[in-house]
This record gives sequence, structure tokens and C-alpha cells, in this order.
Amino acid sequence: MGQTGVKEIGVDGEKTSPQEVLSKIKGKPEGNMAKGRRTDLPTAALVMEMKETEGRSENEISKLTGVPAGTVHNILSRAYGWDEIAEGDVFERHRQEQNKALEQANRTLA
Repeated sequence: MGQTGVKEIGVDGEKTSPQEVLSKIKGKPEGNMAKGRRTDLPTAALVMEMKETEGRSENEISKLTGVPAGTVHNILSRAYGWDEIAEGDVFERHRQEQNKALEQANRTLA
């Protein structure tokens, strides 16, 4: 174990943590690795729709969806790959479905 408590492995004679190895393989800086669970596409689509159609704040969206506030911010600012995901056909379809669901809910509540 290294000083940080992370098991170290050797790469080209260097002592390296598993996170550093994965970062080098993926070509990303160590700090950009995903930590914890991932947000599924329908939930991310809901986050975007709640912001764009209802104008909700990031904190409101976080509380209503259960998505951490930092993740909500990243999705809305299209950081950490969310820009590429948001441009995909599957994501667009999920957004359309979420938009229909939100419109139906608003009509029901009206």
C-alpha cells in the first residue's frame, strides 16, 4: 500500500495507483475519473428537460430527481462528456419522452 492507502502497482518501473493507470489508458487526467455510480440517460434527460422547460434551479432538480447537485451541474453545463452524450440520438429520444411526461404531469395538475 502506498502513502495514500491505495494499492500501488508497477508501470514501467514506477509505483502507480490503479486510478493513475486507468487515467493513462483512457487519456484523461486522474481527477476526471468517474467516482461512484453513473447517471442513466433517462434521468440525465429529465435533468435537462426540467431546466429547459420548467426553468428549475440546479438545487431544485437535484432534490426532485435524487441526482447529486454536482452531477446536475455537470449535465447542464455539458461537462465531462455530457456534451457528446447530449448530442446522441438515444439521448434526444429520452429527452422527447421526458418532455411528454412532464407536459402530461403539468396538464394533470392544472
